[in-house]
Amino acid sequence: MDGLLVMVLDALDHWATFRETGERNALYELAIRSIELVDFQVEDADPADFLAAPAMAAEYDRLMRALTD
Repeated sequence: MDGLLVMVLDALDHWATFRETGERNALYELAIRSIELVDFQVEDADPADFLAAPAMAAEYDRLMRALTD
């Protein structure tokens, strides 16, 4: 089975569990799966290229200023 499909089915299972039971642990697992999905999508990306775009560099600078003020 395709790895991405497994991730999607696992995420749906956690969401359904949360909706049925209200169990917060299912939400935590869903958040982790979301992070893993992003990691899966960008695993071959070079971080220098990611921040090289002017819009991304500006957003990074804005966030850093907001966090340090």
